[in-house]
Amino acid sequence: MNWQAFLEGSIAFSKGLIALLTSGACVLVAMWIAMSGMRKLIAASKGQRQGQATAGPVAINFLIAALLAQLAWFAGGAVELLFGTGISDPREALSYMPSQVAGNQTLMFVVGVAVYWLAALGWAAVFRGLLLWNSLSEGASAGGRDLGWRGFWHVLGGAVLINVGGLAGSWFGG
Repeated sequence: MNWQAFLEGSIAFSKGLIALLTSGACVLVAMWIAMSGMRKLIAASKGQRQGQATAGPVAINFLIAALLAQLAWFAGGAVELLFGTGISDPREALSYMPSQVAGNQTLMFVVGVAVYWLAALGWAAVFRGLLLWNSLSEGASAGGRDLGWRGFWHVLGGAVLINVGGLAGSWFGG
């Protein structure tokens, strides 16, 4: 098996996954969520939401739709809030590797792939956190666990993973 080609393909796949999450998937899901808010408004205007809150759930739907449509901006703001700088390139983390790893080109490549996958996982976590927050508009609860806090921790952890290069710099950079 050609490991070099496999690892290069893995990096390309993770970059493609990040591009998909920050563009196509976000726009489609944002449109779906905005339409959900519009359906709630239409149902309320027809008197079909008697006894159910309308303003709060619709506001949540529209806010989450706006944040999803601008996922890169939202995640960038979360990273800047946490680290004081913008999103750094995931490969920046490689400059902080110990000499045993830095001296081995194959191992550095493997670590580089892992760093890109961590960044992709971070984007997915922010995406999931926003979807959890949107679930609040339905009044849903997940077995007694608060969706608001779960969404918050997904967004926070995702922002840390997105900026894995900056995180390594803040831990090991001095």
